[in-house]
Amino acid sequence: MLVSTDSQVSGNLLNNQLPSLLSTPTGVVRKWNGQTVFSYTSAIVAYGECVGFWRIDFSLSTMQRQTIEIVFIFVALILSLAFLIGVLLNRILTRFVLIPVSSLRNAMQHIQGSETDRKTEGAQVNDGWRFEKMIQTFDEHVGDLNFSQMPGDEIDSLAHAFRRMLLALKNAYIGIRTDALTGLNNRMKIDEALENEINRVQRYRSTFSIILLDIDNFKQVNDTYGHLIGDDVLKEVAGLLKANFRKTDVPGRWGGEEFLVILPHQDRRCASGIAEKLRRIIETTNFPDVGRITSSFGVAEYLDRDTPKGIVMRADAALYRAKQQGRNRVVDG
Repeated sequence: MLVSTDSQVSGNLLNNQLPSLLSTPTGVVRKWNGQTVFSYTSAIVAYGECVGFWRIDFSLSTMQRQTIEIVFIFVALILSLAFLIGVLLNRILTRFVLIPVSSLRNAMQHIQGSETDRKTEGAQVNDGWRFEKMIQTFDEHVGDLNFSQMPGDEIDSLAHAFRRMLLALKNAYIGIRTDALTGLNNRMKIDEALENEINRVQRYRSTFSIILLDIDNFKQVNDTYGHLIGDDVLKEVAGLLKANFRKTDVPGRWGGEEFLVILPHQDRRCASGIAEKLRRIIETTNFPDVGRITSSFGVAEYLDRDTPKGIVMRADAALYRAKQQGRNRVVDG
């Protein structure tokens, strides 16, 4: 930078700059010491008169290098910011979308069954079983649909809507397979469970038994106390069934005053003992308005190459013999 009040300094200035310096600064590109420089020259004015000049020389090569460095720094900042935003978006996407979707996808694959399940000889899976697995899986993974805690979040709204749809579907499925009066499984559900249990024991070489029970003289209860009281008796018996069987057992209303219970992994001897225990419980229970009632039981165990119809017919024949022998007893078939 050159600053001077010497009038001779004007000799260092380009002649074509002098007329304009007094009114406005001037910048030109020129050679200086073998370098290309940008010279910026301006007059020094005091009390309205020019008393000198000052000049700044910028090396163009230095300016270019610094400009490139600034551009590189700016690009690096932009790329770093983009990378950080990408990482943040990836974590958000993974946490709130990919993980729940992956869980639901795995759940659907679980519903469909593994390749081994599908290729196993003799394994049969009906639509009812698949739907039950879907209901079970929905209950296990319903928490995965809580994607967000942000009010008004679109993904969360979609998750809530999807969860409500699945819940309605679940309730509809349970409704058509549940006896409206007793809350037990109905005939449709029992038929499906019986078929699935036969498929299971044929595959794993296991066994199971069923208990068919009938409330003794139930027609007299209806005739004497009315059908509403009779319905209450059915509900009470259903409650005893729910309270006295394992979670793996499948109790249901077979029809009228008859109930059927599927006992996985239980042979005929164990099933007869369970039926005798239930018989005593019913016999000693004091039913409202009616007092004491009794029930008769028929028990049957799965036989090789058995069918749902075959095992039920044997249990029904055993129940018939229990009635013929005086009621309030257990007979196996």
